[in-house]
Amino acid sequence: MTGFSADERPRRQPENAPLATGDNWPPAARLAKITRPTLVATGGASPESFVAGGGDFFARAADAIVTAIPNAERLTLAGQAHMVDPKALAPVLGRFFGA
Repeated sequence: MTGFSADERPRRQPENAPLATGDNWPPAARLAKITRPTLVATGGASPESFVAGGGDFFARAADAIVTAIPNAERLTLAGQAHMVDPKALAPVLGRFFGA
């Protein structure tokens, strides 16, 4: 995985581990079992605009999720943060779901 130091790299999780792990890393082994097309989207607003100054955590987590899920698509919504404007999200979802 790129972008993670050896100490930050997601560790293998037990099969019954919750999706939100105690160390906040995506459970790659469980995600690898997803077979449906998957859209992983994050906001593209300045990292400092996120709650508690989330930095690049969400983008890095989304990258790890896309790496783990076969047939996943990664998207960054320009100018959006946690509270996404429906006008920015609707066309993206329409395209993804084939509307």
